[in-house]
Amino acid sequence: MDFSDHETGQGWLLLVYRIPREPTRLRASVWRKLKAAGAVYLQNSVAVLPDSPVHERSLRSLRKHIEELGGSAQLMRCDVLAGNPDVVAAYNAARDEEYEEIIDRCRGFLAEIEKETAAEKFTYAELEENDEDLTKLRRWFEKVQLRDSLDAARGAEAKAALQDCVAPWTSSPTRSTWPKTAPESTRSVATARSVSDAHAPSPANSALRNSRCVERPHHHGCRPGRTKPLPTGRARPDAGHSQAPD
Repeated sequence: MDFSDHETGQGWLLLVYRIPREPTRLRASVWRKLKAAGAVYLQNSVAVLPDSPVHERSLRSLRKHIEELGGSAQLMRCDVLAGNPDVVAAYNAARDEEYEEIIDRCRGFLAEIEKETAAEKFTYAELEENDEDLTKLRRWFEKVQLRDSLDAARGAEAKAALQDCVAPWTSSPTRSTWPKTAPESTRSVATARSVSDAHAPSPANSALRNSRCVERPHHHGCRPGRTKPLPTGRARPDAGHSQAPD
């Protein structure tokens, strides 16, 4: 027999599964999990991932999930005897599509920054939103990069596009001073609440302090007839701040 076309090198994990036709949401659930793991389909209900401990754990977990849905699945470790470049190309094409989405989002992010900078109409809400968008782009790129175990072609381009976003944004004078210059009235509820929480006394400590004044009216810091201690030469740490809601 002629084995001249036998190809070695990249190992694969192959998942073959069957899912009940109805309800259709079961198939969609499995498809989403495979897509999130970075798997590519060789044909219907046959998906592959490069062999690695992380991918093996993901597919083992998915196989269990499929069985819980009333389906069946087999997970195999295999080598491609012929056609391995085709499988590698399919896997890398999936990663390049993800990188392309990141590149497009980076272009949109830069366009928005340039527009707001030219108009000089940065508001606190816009600056905060831009900061969050950049964080999301970074996390998205990191997830795709973890799946890109076969070095897809557009990985370097996506990395450069992300760096192009980071450099002007992090070095922007407006961005570097926005937490200090934002008016108090425009600060987010979450920021205001975090400041209040940081200075507000705990309910337990307040209750304990009050109980001491009731039971021991001449306790240090209390006077007869009062249910709360008076200041003892220092301003209360919560002065000027409202109690945070439970």
